[in-house]
This record gives sequence, structure tokens and C-alpha cells, in this order.
Amino acid sequence: MAETMEIHPTRGTCNYRCRMCLWSDQAEFTYATKQLDTHGLMGVGDWTGVIDELAAAGVRRLIVSGGGEALINPDLPDILNHAVGLGIEIHVYTTGFSIQPGSRLFAALLRCHRIRFSVHSPDPITYDHIAGTRPRQRALERVTTNLAALLEERGESPAVGIGMVIQPGNHAQIEAMADFAEACGVDWLDLRKDEVDVTEGLDDAQLIVVRDQLKAVRARVGGSTRIDIGDELVMLANGLSPDRSRTAECLGRWFRPTIGAFGHLTPCDLKAEPRFAATGYDLGNVKRSRILDVVAASNGRRIDDDCAQCMPSSRTGNAVIHKLLDDLQAGVSLEEQPFV
Repeated sequence: MAETMEIHPTRGTCNYRCRMCLWSDQAEFTYATKQLDTHGLMGVGDWTGVIDELAAAGVRRLIVSGGGEALINPDLPDILNHAVGLGIEIHVYTTGFSIQPGSRLFAALLRCHRIRFSVHSPDPITYDHIAGTRPRQRALERVTTNLAALLEERGESPAVGIGMVIQPGNHAQIEAMADFAEACGVDWLDLRKDEVDVTEGLDDAQLIVVRDQLKAVRARVGGSTRIDIGDELVMLANGLSPDRSRTAECLGRWFRPTIGAFGHLTPCDLKAEPRFAATGYDLGNVKRSRILDVVAASNGRRIDDDCAQCMPSSRTGNAVIHKLLDDLQAGVSLEEQPFV
């Protein structure tokens, strides 16, 4: 088992309609249309049972991200608290809209290790345009208030950050977002682009605007908010073209396998989502069988690295693991690697 596992303890839906999200289309790309809902959603008992197995197998970290918005699942506090009680580190990715300070959910989030809010614009109009929220919801204001409440109530943890996906609608707001993140007092800001091509790509003029802002943000000194720039944006800032080359075999299940909302175990997060789900990437269902049995039954199965899309982190992870395996066969041990 990998030490890190992604899980989607959601109700199989989201209350946002973000333009660049895998959930932007909730008509064609759904669990029902992809026939992934046959055995029903994972319930709280299903999740706690799986988490018990994962903890016993040495899983140290759970990523709660994808499958819709986990925070609108009323069972999420019980799931988070159960995992934390077993000593598992929890990372949560959320819109932040559904956090209610003082609630059981709020208390459970304070026990997590990291929480990242998806905020794709510091401007309310642009925010609503991208997220599909309505002006009367005052969504950005609500999310900012919830973020501030977490920061005020936390102790040494959780670390709290913001993630921004750069796209045509917000491509000129990178420096403004850096200012916003600093003003909020978050620990980090993740900047990346739509890396699986859900939205229209940035045109040449927009790429120049993005590149200039990335250079300006990268040149900043001081400040308490760390800025992380995604792989493809780093290449853009450095004047290079993104490298989307792939390996022959996908090894994603060894470093970030994922359990979807209906119990399907897949090699990575993308394959657990209806938009990119396919039969060849379904390793089995943990709602019907013990996860260790599912893993054992699928261990010898080869998965070609030929899927329609692949996240940069997965492409990089695949390449690194292939290199480490090649080195081991050549007699270079892990202890001799430069990262040890």
C-alpha cells in the first residue's frame, strides 16, 4: 500500500460549478452516466471500516479531495475524526463555502493537518463567474470569513492555504491573488493552470500576461505567505514549453491511489472522477470487498500510461518511480539516491 491515499467521502456532487473543474459538467460526466453508482455511495460505516484497514496497512496520510465537495457530506466530521484518532494525517481540499464556525465540521477540520481553500479570484464578480455562484450568495465574502475563522481558532495546525487555477477568466489577477492571500494571512498560495484542459487554453497574449505576473510574484521578497507555482507555470515563466511526455506504464497506484465516492479503487485521482473514469482503470470496489483483497487481486495487473489526461504530479511521479526502479536493477540502492 502507498503511504498516501486519496479518498472522496462526498455525496457524489458539488454545490459549485467551477468552469475548470472536473465537475463543471454535471449532466454528461456523472457517476450515473458512467455507471459507477451501481453499489451505492460509501456510507460512514464503509469509510471508517476502510480507514481501519488503511491504518493497519501503514497508510499515514489521507487526501480528502475530489468526487464533488466533501464538506457538504453530513458524515464528514465522523470520518475525519475517526482517521485522526488512528493517527492518520489529513489534508482537505475544499471550496470553503460550507464551513460553519462552531459546528462539528469546524471542530473536525481543526484536527486536520492541512486545509486548502479553492479561491480562483480575489474579485467577487470574477469569483462568481468562475465558480458558478450567484451574487446574492456573497460567496467570496463567506469563504473569506470561514478562512479567517479557521486561522483564528487553530493552534499549531492545520496549515491553511489557497489554491488558484489560472484560466482565461482570471489570468490577469495573479499578483492581486498573491496580495489577497497575504492579506488573509494564509500559509501558502498554490498557483497552477488548468492542467487537464477542461477550459479553453490561454492564448498567446494571455500567456505573456501570465508569464510577466509569475516573474513579478517570484521576485517578491519577504511576506509570510509562501507561493508555490505548478510545474507547467514554472516552465512558462522560464520561457520553456510544457513537457507532457509519458512513461510506458502507469505506476500511480503505488504513490497516490484513490477511492471514489462509490467505492471504486483507481490508480489516481483523475480516474476516480466521472469525466475520466474508464473500465480499464477500475481496480475493484472496496464497498463490496476488503481493500487489501482488492489490492492483492490487482497487484499483478499492468496499467498502460495511455489515459486521455494525466496531472503533472502523476507524470512526474511516474517518471521518478520508473527511474528509481531502473536504478535498483542497475545496483543503485535507495540509500544512494541524492534525496535520502
